Amino acid sequence: MWVLWIALGLAADVDLDGFDDADGSDNCPGLSNPDQTDDNGDGHGDACVDVTATVSPTATLGSGVDIREGVVVDDNASIGSNTTIGARSRIGEAAIIGNDVVIGRRVQVGDRADIGDDVGLARNVQVGADAAIGLGSAIGYAVVIEQGASVGSGTVLGSLSRVAAAATVDGSVVVARSAIIDTCAVVESGTVLGPETGVSAFAEVGTGARIRRGSQVGTAAVVGSNARIGRSTDVGPGATVQSNGTIRANANVPTCMQVSAGTPLLRGETATSVASECTIVLSEDQGGDDIWTTSVYAYDGVAQTPGGGSNNNFLLIGGWGDTYLSLIEFDIAGLPGGVTGASVELFRQTRTSGSTANFYVDRITGSWDYRNTGTGRDNDRLWWANRPSTASYSGSITPVAAENWQTIDVTTMYNNWSSGTWPNHGLSLRPASVSNQWVVFESSNACTDDLCSNRAEREIADRCRVPRLVLTP
Repeated sequence: MWVLWIALGLAADVDLDGFDDADGSDNCPGLSNPDQTDDNGDGHGDACVDVTATVSPTATLGSGVDIREGVVVDDNASIGSNTTIGARSRIGEAAIIGNDVVIGRRVQVGDRADIGDDVGLARNVQVGADAAIGLGSAIGYAVVIEQGASVGSGTVLGSLSRVAAAATVDGSVVVARSAIIDTCAVVESGTVLGPETGVSAFAEVGTGARIRRGSQVGTAAVVGSNARIGRSTDVGPGATVQSNGTIRANANVPTCMQVSAGTPLLRGETATSVASECTIVLSEDQGGDDIWTTSVYAYDGVAQTPGGGSNNNFLLIGGWGDTYLSLIEFDIAGLPGGVTGASVELFRQTRTSGSTANFYVDRITGSWDYRNTGTGRDNDRLWWANRPSTASYSGSITPVAAENWQTIDVTTMYNNWSSGTWPNHGLSLRPASVSNQWVVFESSNACTDDLCSNRAEREIADRCRVPRLVLTP
């Protein structure tokens, strides 16, 4: 990635200013400055680093770098050769910026971001911590690339577009003005997203797909390779457009419905075929909920008791003489009924203390609206005294190994919910034993900004490991 001057015992005054570029005597290697002026004494010549810029002494600058006024380059950042950084930009700690990069005015590059060779970032761009931009990409005005996002080589992001946290955009993708690619979405290579399009969280768009102006792809929807979606079309949550499928303008693919290859959905039509598989991601914003509660400790910071819990980034099951339960409820309104398979998928976290707890699945038979009702000191948690009634559903379940997905069969429960035979209050995970035995899963809050500030504890990828309901018609 980097251009390195290797002297091999010979002088290397490449910029012909009378100072050797290779041995550190030239304070602007690769850029001619015979006077070697360094008014602020930062070790970098004023010709290449403006006197008002702040460059950490531990930062590494390649040859021919030009840093304009007011720029801040943090500790251990690496900036490749022939790079230009516009006025008042900020380069975060340990960021890596390749050769021949052009960074416009007021750009912010977060900590540990990685920007490849020959990239152009227009002014007012924001690149979050740990984001990666492949070589030869072009990033337009006021684009936002959030924490942990990945943008492949040769990609074009139009002005005012946004790539959200932990999203993946493969190489040679074209994203037009004001398009949005949301958290944990995947857009594969060669895709073209038109102006004002949206790819929602956890959605997947296959290689070579074309999505035209104003169309929206819902949460966890799947658009297959080389599919064609016309203007102002809605592809609902969990819906599928098969590879080579075609949808004309102003059409609608409702939740969990499907458009097959060879059967185009015409202008203004609504799809009526059920998808062969439908994934619904748990979201409190869309009527779902999850939380853990416990029998003894309050976890409210006020007093030790009575039993409470927390609405945080994990679901806890187990105990050490006390009991910890986790509750999960999906909003299934509008989803297909009478399915052949329904499963809840949970991602297991690593827990270092105690041993592993087997667990039971119980059907919740009463409501648990802890935000609006309850007898505890606040409505931020489900107090143990207000936990809902349950009925036994499964035998003892052995957890999968940590850092893997646990699949829990809920077919009978789901079909009874769907038919109205059982009211849908969700399910509860109950430990089989409580002798310092535990199992922990990611919650729907996994690694949100306010719950995931400590990267050493939780990784950005956890954003993509939230509970989900998978249906097979």
